Amino acid sequence: MDKLAYDYSNRELMEAYWEAVARAAVSNSGLVIDFAGGFFLEKAYYLHGIVLSRLEGKERPFTRGDHVHINPKATYMCRSINAAGEYYSHGAVDPKKTYEVDRVFYEKDGTWALSFKGDEEGYRYTADRFEKVEQKKPAVA
Repeated sequence: MDKLAYDYSNRELMEAYWEAVARAAVSNSGLVIDFAGGFFLEKAYYLHGIVLSRLEGKERPFTRGDHVHINPKATYMCRSINAAGEYYSHGAVDPKKTYEVDRVFYEKDGTWALSFKGDEEGYRYTADRFEKVEQKKPAVA
């Protein structure tokens, strides 16, 4: 398994961040046609959040591979958000479903967001609406 960006040293994190920023800039410059431009831009936002979380001393509430579901006490329907923290009306999660965390984004001011593997891939959701679900370990024969 690849090393998680949250486990990078400060030097590795900053090098990865600036590489993502540079790739996103070139990909979106109009000088080249690069279909991966959106991916590089998303990675730059992701790494930017990790840098901010370290500077602000914030610990992520979940990690890649955690299984979560909507907290039954959530006060509003959980919908996807964009990088600016604006809510969308599509991509609402199913309260009866369990999701596997793919990435944990630090947005700003102590706000975290999650992206999931599978059906909801590509959308981000506010992390405070979710709680971790303990996975049952398979029986050893």
